[in-house]
Amino acid sequence: MTEPVTTLPVTIPGGVVPSGDDLVWVFLDGHLLMEGQDYTRAADGQSIAFTAPIQPSPVGAPAREVAIQTQKQTVVGSGEQPADILLDTIRSIGQPNGLATLDNTGKLVQMPTAADVGARPNTWMPTAADVGAMSANTIESGSNSNGTYVKYPDGTMICFGSFATGSCPPGQIIGTQSKNYPVAFVGVPVMTLLARADTTTGTALAYLGSNTSGAWWGYAQNNTDTARAISIHWTAIGRWK
Repeated sequence: MTEPVTTLPVTIPGGVVPSGDDLVWVFLDGHLLMEGQDYTRAADGQSIAFTAPIQPSPVGAPAREVAIQTQKQTVVGSGEQPADILLDTIRSIGQPNGLATLDNTGKLVQMPTAADVGARPNTWMPTAADVGAMSANTIESGSNSNGTYVKYPDGTMICFGSFATGSCPPGQIIGTQSKNYPVAFVGVPVMTLLARADTTTGTALAYLGSNTSGAWWGYAQNNTDTARAISIHWTAIGRWK
């Protein structure tokens, strides 16, 4: 890392050694510094010393610049003329195991490590929890208003539930409304329907009408001589992945 700057030599292009009168203004990052307050200069004008060391710019930030404006600059063949001279650029150029930074020429100083940028080492393998998946030994289950589901690690899923139809006349068939599964399958599952018999009035039947990966509907038949609601129990077996 670049050390704080406390002194800087002053050189004037053209081969002329600067004198005390040659140094006129000193700038830091474009701001004028006050002689005697912010810096002092050697009697011969060949160096300046800062009252407080100039800290380098943070890694990745633009370089800090110290510049002077002189009364004259001697250039061979052109006599004397005012000149602005950049004394130095001051910046932090990176530290061991630090983030990638550029030097004053724009070249890469060093590459970041995986840890620097929050990446995983190439030996790391994600767990099931890292990617939101089930581990090899996990069985997931739950329920909602549509029924109950059980997910197995191998991809098998079982959904089941029960409900009662509306009042069905004696010896008649009544259709069920479309019923959603508590969790959708990735394909059409195998569906089983059972109608609960009434031990007092007699039996009933249930029929599957249509089945998709997300819902089903069917019929119920009342085999008794009394109008009644029919209790239907259903089970679907398929895959969740």
